[in-house]
Amino acid sequence: MVGMNETDVSGTQRVDAIVAAGRRAHPTIELDRAALAPFVGALDAEVAHPADVYLAAACLVGVPAAIAVLERELLAPISDFVARIDASADFANEVRQAVRAKLLMSGRNGGAPKLTEYAGRGPLGGWIRVIAVRTAIDLRRAGGPERPDDDAARVVAVSFD
Repeated sequence: MVGMNETDVSGTQRVDAIVAAGRRAHPTIELDRAALAPFVGALDAEVAHPADVYLAAACLVGVPAAIAVLERELLAPISDFVARIDASADFANEVRQAVRAKLLMSGRNGGAPKLTEYAGRGPLGGWIRVIAVRTAIDLRRAGGPERPDDDAARVVAVSFD
């Protein structure tokens, strides 16, 4: 190709491959190649899950259909992931909210959203599962919302004192 070095060609091919895989997997999500290119350029390894990279990039630029897929397919199952730590719906909702914020919003110190770190080496769902479990553990250690059965145990203990 005239005017493109080998790196440009391989970068263009990577973007094309990710767009093709993303549109096959998520036909309702429209992400412009130009919007995807910066995310692909930041990847340092071969992308094993290109459709997931497409979804992540679309979420980061705020494509509503992508955020809906993220919510429905990847954040909704968080209660299953954290049930061994705390099976209450309140706890699962708190973890889900914290994970959503980590993935899509800048950090407290002005850091980039966690989703910018996704490199496509493993499935996005598995990557989010790890974040959810770690978040749940952190919340539990920090004294997150108390479990309903903790309240009942405390009432029983107080009533016998």
